[in-house]
Amino acid sequence: MLKSRVSVNWVELLIGFLLGMFGGWVLSLWAARDLRKEADKLRKLNLIVIRALEDQRMVKTIKDKDGNPTGIIVEGKASVAGEARVTAKGTVVPAPGRDDGEDDG
Repeated sequence: MLKSRVSVNWVELLIGFLLGMFGGWVLSLWAARDLRKEADKLRKLNLIVIRALEDQRMVKTIKDKDGNPTGIIVEGKASVAGEARVTAKGTVVPAPGRDDGEDDG
């Protein structure tokens, strides 16, 4: 019968596990920091867009007690008006060289 010798170095396994956990933790901290930066940029961009729409009187903002927008109200108005008038007056003009207006055909 074959004997299988499996030797596990528990210290190396534990060190590898701890290093993997530490690496994952560091990467998650970096990702969280980048995510916060991106969220701040998007928040500032949203404020710029809201202010631009408000300046053009396209929306009204709902603000909290600190003046930060918490919502927008979009109002739409449209009107269409039109009028058309067509008049015509017909006139018969004799062909050059003829004054009777009769046709030869």
